[in-house]
Amino acid sequence: MSLTTRFRLGVAIMLLPLLNLAALAYFSLSQINESAHRLVTGPRSEWDAHLAAITAAREEALMAFAGVCVGGLLVATVVGSRLARSVLRPLMALRAAAEKLGRGELSSRVGAVRPDELGQVAVAFDAMADRLERTQSQLAHSADHDPLTGLPNRRLLLRRIGQLGADSGHWALLLVDLDDFKSVNDSFGHLVGDEVLIEMAGRLRQVVRDTDMCARLGGDEFAVLVADPAGSSGALDAAHRLREAIRRPVQVSGRSLVLDASIGVVGVGDRDAGTLLRDADLAMYAGKRAGGGRAEVFEPAMHQQALERLELEAELRLAVDRGEIRPWYQPVVELGTGRLTGLEALARWQHPTRGLVPPDVFIPLAESTDLILPIGRQILERACTEVAAWRRAHPTVDPLTLSVNLSARQLGHPDLAEDLRAALAGSGLSPAQLTLEITETVVMSDPGTAAHRMQALAAQGVHLAIDDFGTGYSSLAYLQRFPLRTLKIDRSFVDPLDTDADAVVLAGAILQLAETLGLRVIAEGVERPAHVQILERLGCRLAQGYLFGRPAPLPDLEDLIADVSMAGVAGSP
Repeated sequence: MSLTTRFRLGVAIMLLPLLNLAALAYFSLSQINESAHRLVTGPRSEWDAHLAAITAAREEALMAFAGVCVGGLLVATVVGSRLARSVLRPLMALRAAAEKLGRGELSSRVGAVRPDELGQVAVAFDAMADRLERTQSQLAHSADHDPLTGLPNRRLLLRRIGQLGADSGHWALLLVDLDDFKSVNDSFGHLVGDEVLIEMAGRLRQVVRDTDMCARLGGDEFAVLVADPAGSSGALDAAHRLREAIRRPVQVSGRSLVLDASIGVVGVGDRDAGTLLRDADLAMYAGKRAGGGRAEVFEPAMHQQALERLELEAELRLAVDRGEIRPWYQPVVELGTGRLTGLEALARWQHPTRGLVPPDVFIPLAESTDLILPIGRQILERACTEVAAWRRAHPTVDPLTLSVNLSARQLGHPDLAEDLRAALAGSGLSPAQLTLEITETVVMSDPGTAAHRMQALAAQGVHLAIDDFGTGYSSLAYLQRFPLRTLKIDRSFVDPLDTDADAVVLAGAILQLAETLGLRVIAEGVERPAHVQILERLGCRLAQGYLFGRPAPLPDLEDLIADVSMAGVAGSP
């Protein structure tokens, strides 16, 4: 029954006795009026009877009026009280439920079942509370889970680590970072990259046990909290299983890709969550610096190395600003005659207090930051300027070619062509004297893009060379697409020439391939006279290595450059 119907019924119940009393009062008044009329018009002998009738009627009227007042009050009180209870009680329940909801008790419900408007309000309130509770649950899940993969996120992982308590000694954390995942995004786009991440998340979830936790920390970085790994060896076994799952081929845009990962392993112990993640991260990056595709267990020395690396990075930034990174040059000679034909510019850092910082220390650091770009630009500019100046100072000496290395970041940078134009224009060096060297690995990471950028560089008249050839799995088809002039045989093929017959066969095959493509060949890492003899026998004409000279500043090579015949040094018969 609706509140409107209930109110109308209550009013009717209240009015019925009042109407009866009102009718009685009206009847009494009518009797008084009639008796008064008869008193006036009737005989004197009937006055007493009429006066008695008027008195009785008056008393009845007074009683009726009193009944109307008292009865009406009682009926109104009773009916009003019942109506008030029927309205106030559900309103009070609604208010109590609303207050609980406001305090965050999302399970609070009115629960009243009524067929009236208040019942409808209660149903609507409970429905709203249901939606709020579901929304809160969804928000709580979203706050603790990665929206892309559905895995727990960093926040939930940290909370779980904090809950380990005294049992933390039986747990290990594995930090998993996909190697070279950026190339997937760059080659296929971020949507495809997301699909790969979802696939990898599913594989990791399948590998871990129910007692373990697999989380995504962001980007291509995952973490696995492993229960009871039985020490570092057990944690490494878990890391091996994770890598096996990751390395299974994944189909992307009709292609089969094989990824790998670097994994940092650390026992939880009594570390707090922040320190734990830091140590796992240090171990993981130690694996990446060692070549990737491996698991490394955290060692305390890694923290000190990280601090030193951070300090060295700050000093390297200052060195770039102060111009401390300068080109040193290594000779390229013609085998058989020993004639100097060119120089390769190599970046060297003369630190004011550390002395000469080895390139294998600061170059990887520069490549992992944005510093490789200004360093590469400075080496290109200074090498062109110095060699051009030396050429102007020695006009009678045969022109020397200059080779400058390009990093992967430089090759992919949109300003490279303009930087090259500026270096050539500013130095006056002829483009035909300059060779830009690009490692085979960099070229083959994205052959299509590399070919496009190499064409733009070759259009300025410079020559291009593939450095460290034999390490990047390039094919004849790809080599024909690149505007190349030179192949440089990697030192790993040259060093065993005098001890390994197979190395001789491989070097000969590379030389035959280069001859087929019309490319000249430079053998790197020539350190022994036997290397020279074998290379000459195979038909290699050019070489560089410590046998002919170590890298040095250009002024220190004056005597070497001026000597047009190095036959004795070259070891020719």
